[in-house]
Parts: sequence; structure tokens; C-alpha cells
Amino acid sequence: MDAHRRLKEDEADKALRELFVAAGRVEAPSSIDVRILQRIALAPKPITPEPELLPKWVWIAAAIAFCGLAAFLFATSPAATGPSYTDKLLQSVPEFSLERVFTSPWLMMTVLTIGVLMALDVFLARGRARFSLL
Repeated sequence: MDAHRRLKEDEADKALRELFVAAGRVEAPSSIDVRILQRIALAPKPITPEPELLPKWVWIAAAIAFCGLAAFLFATSPAATGPSYTDKLLQSVPEFSLERVFTSPWLMMTVLTIGVLMALDVFLARGRARFSLL
């Protein structure tokens, strides 16, 4: 409150109480609550839905990217037998082992976090649609 005067808590409280006593009792007009409620009732209530957190094209692109990554990982995994066209095409890409992916706690937490955030997005989008009609 009075940082420049460096008042202690008791002194600041006393100064504030003296200020209230000096100002006296001030009351609002008796009809102010009615006027406020009338003004609120007459105000237009625009109902505009909020945009989604993630648009649909982002979900579609994420699904396509996930499917492409899964196809790539399965095609280049050591479990794939025999040389194929994709093996010849992707020789410069380092080998990727799926068993290391599923045993990594960091990657599992990342996947879990992505899943929780996607579920939260769906939950919040449904909640907004439900409450915006009220």
C-alpha cells in the first residue's frame, strides 16, 4: 500500500482505517441494483461458438502421419524378411527397432501425454458445445 513510506503492517492498517473514517459512510442509491439488472436484461446476448482447439485438418494430417510412420517402421523393422523395394530405397535411413521403442519410458510417457491431451481436447470441445447453448 505505502511502499514508499515503508509502513509496517500495523501502521498501514491504522492508516487505512483512518482513511475510511475520514471518508465517512458512502452508500449507493437504493435503486441501483434494479437499474443494473434491467441494463443486463436488455443487453444482447451473442451466441457464437468458440473455434475448436485443433481444426479437423490437423487431426486428419496427424492420422495420416501416424499411419505413414507405422508403415515405415514395420517395413524397416528387423522382423521384415528378405530384401524388398523399400529396403533398397531406404538404405540411408538408420535401422529402427520396435522393441526399443516400447521399452523406453520416455517414449511411452510421450505417447501417453499425447493421448491424454487429445482426450482433453475432445472433452473440452464437447463441454463447450453443451454449455454454449445455455
